[in-house]
Amino acid sequence: MNPPLISVLIPAYNYGRFIGDAVKSVLEQTFSDYEIIVVDDGSTDDTEEVVRQFRSVRYIFREHGGISKARNVAVQEAKGKWLAFLDADDLWKGDKLEKQVAYIKEHPDCRILFTRFENFTDMPSTQLNERLRELLQEKVEWCMASALIDAGLFKECGLFDESRMYGEDTEWIFRLKFSKISLNNCLDEALYLRRVHGMNITASYDGLYKKDICRMAMDAYRNIWKRKGNGSSRL
Repeated sequence: MNPPLISVLIPAYNYGRFIGDAVKSVLEQTFSDYEIIVVDDGSTDDTEEVVRQFRSVRYIFREHGGISKARNVAVQEAKGKWLAFLDADDLWKGDKLEKQVAYIKEHPDCRILFTRFENFTDMPSTQLNERLRELLQEKVEWCMASALIDAGLFKECGLFDESRMYGEDTEWIFRLKFSKISLNNCLDEALYLRRVHGMNITASYDGLYKKDICRMAMDAYRNIWKRKGNGSSRL
């Protein structure tokens, strides 16, 4: 059997109440040449029970070690030429993969393709605190979660930094930038739906995340420097 064109990678930790909807949003795609891998990072809720209802999904359980380790397990297990991450609490619009595949076929030099995204919530307005309301209104040009990624980039730029409990995707994107990989390919359409709720990692680490941007950039530079065989950087 030929490997799939795309590996859809879903890291999960205690998101049993959301992950079923996430998987369904992949299974309902208009594009079908993909595999789905869920890496359960030691959940103690019903995540496994929910995922195993979907027979076509490959489920991997590992002891709790953090989001970066879960992402790396997924990357290492993937068989696709292209990788697409989906956070376990988020959704895709039905034609996301179809439109991204059409774009990369027309742009053979593209190695990572983003889309716009929009926020949504199913929480009653009375339960939304000030930060969650801000997240709902947040406008971001693109996010890592929306990307379709050439799997070869992980061989060139390395896996996610497993010492990070948050911001691992942003640090990795900095590595691409320092490696002169174009980040300019983005579909001007919201095809990724980010769910805003009280358990968002983005909200939990928000203050630290903003303060840590410069550190992420320096860490990314160090990681690229080391991969080029130059030892430690002077940053």
